[in-house]
Amino acid sequence: MKKLLLLFSAGCLLLLCLCSYADAGAWEQCKGCHDGGLAPDAKGLKDKYKTAKKFIKAAKESDDPFMDRFKKNGSLLKEAAKDIGLQ
Repeated sequence: MKKLLLLFSAGCLLLLCLCSYADAGAWEQCKGCHDGGLAPDAKGLKDKYKTAKKFIKAAKESDDPFMDRFKKNGSLLKEAAKDIGLQ
């Protein structure tokens, strides 16, 4: 019985370690590419697009295939704009 309890506890601990309960901001999904090398970083985007509306419009009109999964997600783009400080 002790071994079973120990095994169950170890399994639960492993599961907790593998699961992430943190709700990362939208920019967290973008900054992998938007690092200043591959694509403009947050500061570069903030300097280029003065408003969230312009930022979102540019993202949706991007020809970059890496942006395809983000183009249709207006709420994510809006949150990312907020995360980098655009109004």
